[in-house]
Formats: sequence, C-alpha cells, structure tokens
Amino acid sequence: MFNSAFFTEEEILKIKNSPDAGLRAYAADLLREAENSLERCSDFCLLGFGYFMTGDAKYSDRARRVLLAMVGEETWIDGGYDPNAYNGFDIRASLGAAARTIGVSTGYSLFGDLLSEEDRTLIEREVYEKGILPLLEDWVLPGKRIHALDTMGHNFWAACISGAALGTLVFRTTVEDAETKLALARQALKEWFLYHGNPMNAKPVNIDEGGYYESVGYFDYSMHEYLKFAYACRAVTGERPFEDEEILEKCARFFLGCWYPSEGSKDYYVGFGDAGCRTDSYSNPLYFLRYGIDVRGLRYHLKNRNLKYGEGVLRALLWDPIKNRPDTHPDAMSACYGKIGWAMFRDSWEKNANMLAVKCGDTWNHAHADCAHFILYRNGRPEIYDSMSADYSSDVYHTYYVESVGHNVLLFNGKGQDFRDNYKNNTHMSGRLLNFTDEEGFRYVVADGSGPMGRWFRKHHRHFLWLKEFILIYDDVECYEGGVVSFLLHGLDGNCFRMLSPASVSVRQGYIDDSEEPNAEYLSYDTETDDEHHAKFCAVLLLDDKLVPRFEEIRFGWKLTVGDTVVYINHRADGKVIHRNCLNRMDGFLTDAEILVNEGGRLSAANASIVRQNGKSLLEVFTRITGRLDLHQP
Repeated sequence: MFNSAFFTEEEILKIKNSPDAGLRAYAADLLREAENSLERCSDFCLLGFGYFMTGDAKYSDRARRVLLAMVGEETWIDGGYDPNAYNGFDIRASLGAAARTIGVSTGYSLFGDLLSEEDRTLIEREVYEKGILPLLEDWVLPGKRIHALDTMGHNFWAACISGAALGTLVFRTTVEDAETKLALARQALKEWFLYHGNPMNAKPVNIDEGGYYESVGYFDYSMHEYLKFAYACRAVTGERPFEDEEILEKCARFFLGCWYPSEGSKDYYVGFGDAGCRTDSYSNPLYFLRYGIDVRGLRYHLKNRNLKYGEGVLRALLWDPIKNRPDTHPDAMSACYGKIGWAMFRDSWEKNANMLAVKCGDTWNHAHADCAHFILYRNGRPEIYDSMSADYSSDVYHTYYVESVGHNVLLFNGKGQDFRDNYKNNTHMSGRLLNFTDEEGFRYVVADGSGPMGRWFRKHHRHFLWLKEFILIYDDVECYEGGVVSFLLHGLDGNCFRMLSPASVSVRQGYIDDSEEPNAEYLSYDTETDDEHHAKFCAVLLLDDKLVPRFEEIRFGWKLTVGDTVVYINHRADGKVIHRNCLNRMDGFLTDAEILVNEGGRLSAANASIVRQNGKSLLEVFTRITGRLDLHQP
C-alpha cells in the first residue's frame, strides 16, 4: 500500500464506523464537500477521504486526472528563472517546484496502487525530472548545491527541502541512491531549525526558542511543509527526520503565544511582517498534533476555533484528541524572543482580553522596517494596528507597507529606517529588546531601536510599562542634529491611546488590509528636538476607559498620575550623565531610576540602584535592577 505516508484506509473506516455521532456528522459534511467540489477538487487528502469512505472510483479517477495534469505541465521551474543571471546560478527550483512535488507525492502516496503501471512510470519519471532532482541539486546535493542557510535560510529553505525530501521518500524505490539523498535533506532541515545566524551576512537566527522572525504567516507555511514531511518520514521509516520534538514544542508555544482569541467572527495573530494578522487558514496546529506535539493549549486552541478551518480531513483524524480529551488554555501570560526582537504580554486568555505585542529586531526578508513598533489587541480587535501587507509586486507595498511609515514607530524629519534594510541585505545593526520583566503589577520591556534608526538617532529607547489598567509608552531619543521627531499612531476610531507630552498632531493618509488605494488615516505627533538634540514622548494606552491621566512636568522629569498610581520619569537618567550619578528628587523620593512607580505604596522601578524616601533607604544595590522593589531586596 502506498498510503502509509499520510493516512490509511483503516483510519478512515474507523471514522466511518465511529460511535461518536458528532464525528460521523462531521465526516458526512466532508464527504458532501468532496462530492460537491469533485470536478474542481485538487485536494488529494479530501479525494482520498471520499474514496476510502465510499469506495467510489469517481474520487480515484479525479485524483488520476489531477496527477497527470500536474506532471504534464511543461516545466515546474518558477517564472523569472534566467540561466544567465547571478553568474549562471539563478534559482532553478523554488517554491513552485516544491509545491508541485509535495502535491504529486501526496496524491501518489494515496492513490498510487490504483494507477496503471503506465501511469505510475510516467508520474515517477516526471516528478523526478521536474521536481525532486532540481530541488535536490539546487538545495542539497554536494557538487550541485547553490544555496546556503546564510543567504536562503528563510521559509524557502523549509519549503523547498521538505518538498525534495517528501518526494524522495514517497518515490524512494525509483530515486537512485534515495537513502543518501534523503539523509542529506534531513540534515539540511535539522540545520535550518538550529541555525544561529551569521553576522557577516547580517542573517538573523531562524528559530529563537521557537519564535520565527519573518511573520506568523510564514511560520505557519514553514511548519506546514516541514511537518507534512516529518509525519510521512516517521510513518514510512519509523524515525523522525531528526530529534525535533523539543524544538517543535517550542515552536508550537510560540504560535499559541501569538494567538489573540476574539468574540468576533475570526481570531487574530500578532501581525508583524508580511502576514495578515486575521485568518482562519493556519493549519500548523493540526499538523503539530498529528505529529504528537501536544503542548498545553494546543487542543484548547483547536477546540475554540472554527470547526472546519484548515484541513478538514486532518481534523477528522484528530477528532478524539481535540473533542473528547481534557484541554486547557496556554499558561504563559507573556513571552520574549530576544534574538528576533518579539515580546508579547496579555492579561487573560479569555476572548476580547488585552494583549500588547512589541517588535524591535531585524528586517530580513519578510520582516518589515518596524523597529520599536507595537500593536494593542483590545475588545476583540487590533485597536492599535499594524498596516499588514499588500501584493508584493505593487508600488505601495514597497513604499508604505514594509516601510517605517506603515507602523507605530518614530520618524526623524519624516524619515524612518533606510529602505535598503528591506531590499538589500537586512539592517546590519539590529534592534534589541532590553530588561524584559513580567512580575505581578509590573510588566516592562524596552525596545532599543538605536541600531536600525542609527542614521538619524544616536539613541532610541522606547519603554513599555504595563501597570494594571494602563500601559505607559515613554520614548527617549537623542539625534545627531536638530529636527522634528514624529510618533506615528495607526489606530481604530475611539482607541485608547492618549499622547500626554507636548506635541502637535496631524492626520495622514494611509493603507491597511492589502489595499493599494488610501483607505485609512493615521496620526503623526511631532515635537522639535531640544538644544542638545534630544526628544521625548510620554503616552498611555488606557485599558480602562474611565481612567483620566494627569500629566505634569517636574524638575528634571515628568510625573504621571492615573488613579492611585504615580509614575515618575527621571530625565537625568536618560544617558546625558555618564560618569556622575543621575540622582533626582521627586516628591520626597531620591532615586537614580529611569522610571519609578508608586502604586498605593508599593514601589517598582526601571533601571534603579538607589531609592530613598524621606531619608529612608528602600533600595540600595550596586547594580541597577528592574521590577518590584519588594522582590529585589538584597
């Protein structure tokens, strides 16, 4: 039987004869979908489901026609290939070849034993010549390979090599020296997961403790292609491609940490980079579970999502673990992926909760020029949003969506990151996340955008401090010369953002949701640098609509009062004072903290070594700390 690579006839018959009425009803819906879409269906798994459920040859006949049509295409080389380009080493086998190889391999695995010998011979020859061999030669084989992780180690690597590996696995009896080729492909995939980056090529890490820098959408794509091969590899050989369980568990937790459950018609995912943040198409949770990656929250996610999103046959195969086994929401309320520059905080796993996402990392490939960018999910929607993306060939994609202007960032004299960060070779000076802290009542991270904005700013620190019902955003910037610093804000009408420090505001035309025509407005808060070329902003996100913040300028700083919480911002601690102390007196407190919080008597601080109140020492440490003072006493 060929079908051992994906699912077996026995598994489908168990569904057909299941005592679970819900599963039988779901299977009946899938069968109707297979029959109603038969003449246009190219989903081999759905066709296989229909055939094994009914034994009706119309499904296998359709699968045969699709297989022969695919291998009958003149070429699987992607459009744009030029044999004379790149010194004669242009990409020959890319995503198109990989997709066709995966598709044909899937169909052949399910229906190969029903084909004639003539059809099998034709398919075996064509998939090898048009897909498997070109992919192996471009990506894997010694003496032929043209790619390295340092140049093409993004989603292409995972997709193209998984395609080559799956094809070699399924057609192993006709691929010469298949075991050696498959071993090379498995090693190449292992190295993709474990790759640590290369500063010489300005290439960031691929997977940071499970986090993926390109976007959630390209994470889903990469995981989908790899997991399809990995499951087939284990089913056929009894082995995983490599010892991948630990890293895949981290990847699954990253995906769940990017999920924002909504009471609306669809949920959201952190929308950084080239990926729509609102989709029901992500299928990687099903593949994780099918492969045995059953981390806390994964079945909760699947159970609380649209019944038929993703791949319906896979959901039917996983009906029991999704529907009938105990589940619970993920336990992590925050996460920080320092090597890719992503951080997320939430106050609950309930639908329509509050969730803050911050990005300050790289711009490599599908990541955007968005250092110190943030998104706020609130009341079931992205209230402060990312503009997302558009068709990659459109002008507005290049001039707006990927550029700084399409994000909640700072500009200098109307300019953001160098556009070559996106189109040439990444930024050579990446952004960073500093001092990530998640303690009860004090949640904090600093986005250091000094590197990506280095042509304008000597220093660019953006502080995010979540205190009960509000989030403080404090920008501290030093420029090389005088000018106008602008705080861009892309928000829905009636959003909870409030600019508190002095700034002029103007309305600008923007884009959102793949539009190539202006369809949104955003705000620009502008302030002039001071005589020393510094600029600062103080703003809040009011999670409780009833709160009214009070902002005051004090000696060498600012004071913000929201309810019973008082926040002091110490301007002497902004880096202007280096060799001497930066102590400041503020309402009876003496401190070198950059930010000091008095929440009804409970004190917290950011970057502090001394806190004294009316002569009494409350914090005395030799190295500055960040967090609640009662948790950090020596």
